[in-house]
Amino acid sequence: MTNARALPHKQRSRERAYMALTLVKRLGRYGGFTSQMINLLDYYMSFTRSIDWEEGAQPIVYQSLNKTAFDLGLSVRQIQRIEKRLFEAGVLNWQDSPNNKRYGQRSKDGRLINAYGVNLAPLCEKIDALEYALHEKQHQARAWASLKHSVHKLRKTLFAADLSQFEVTPEEEAALKTAIRSNLGADLLQSFIRTLTQLSNKVIKVADKNLAIVDKNVVHKESTKLSNNIKQLQNMGLNKITLNRVNSYLARQGMKRSFRNWDELIKFAEDNYDYCGISAHKWHYSECLNGKLAASLQFLIVLCGLSREKAKIYNPKAYFNALIKCSAEQCLFLDRTIW
Repeated sequence: MTNARALPHKQRSRERAYMALTLVKRLGRYGGFTSQMINLLDYYMSFTRSIDWEEGAQPIVYQSLNKTAFDLGLSVRQIQRIEKRLFEAGVLNWQDSPNNKRYGQRSKDGRLINAYGVNLAPLCEKIDALEYALHEKQHQARAWASLKHSVHKLRKTLFAADLSQFEVTPEEEAALKTAIRSNLGADLLQSFIRTLTQLSNKVIKVADKNLAIVDKNVVHKESTKLSNNIKQLQNMGLNKITLNRVNSYLARQGMKRSFRNWDELIKFAEDNYDYCGISAHKWHYSECLNGKLAASLQFLIVLCGLSREKAKIYNPKAYFNALIKCSAEQCLFLDRTIW
């Protein structure tokens, strides 16, 4: 007869015990189980037999502490500390003999007659709690992944914008450049999201202000020739481009498309720029820098480059970015391209 209280039959099977052990392994440090705790629990489970989990029996491991310590390459004191943590986690208990020894006897059919040592029966009792903890871990993992995705999305948006005109604070710098590793907590990721959202709102506010200034100089829908007083737009040659000239350029490039007015051209560009892989914020930046019409003409140039056989454009996004850079450096001449 063993020295521990028998558990209900429905909780006592080796299969359920191994299922509980699997849950412990999947929980890991989230459930308070270190690698040494899991290793020792798995080691002890290997000593039990199916008969030990039957009704009226006990899954007691009675191997000596010295032998266990030798097999695992640890000291006896370390084994005792690990066992204490496992006991506090509720997955085992133990009862040593009056002389503080561990030993056991089995009958001819392999049943434990008398045993002192580590009792693994509580492991089965923990299955419901372990399953609930694993569900919580998976829920937190999905929430963490969602936060990580939000941070990357905000970073991608901000990197596509021009941050050179903003004085980035150390907090914003950390939110922009800190590598997202699994050891970063959800609270820190939420802090990054708040910081990046504030920075994004600041960028959009400045961009809207610039766009409002530039849009005052864009021609109206019935105009067929551009006339601007802004030096940068004149340098691009917009004042020399007519709508007929644009339609003729499209026809030569093999584009079966023509426009009746400038508004129709701008709307076409705004509806289709993402076809070339151009991001919304890059498009917005181009409109702020040059105005809607210039950005639309740049898009048409890229679109035509995709369809032609000679000097074909293979990376439209990079080509559009290059056009923006040239316009910022005042070395983009649209009238020479659209002739």
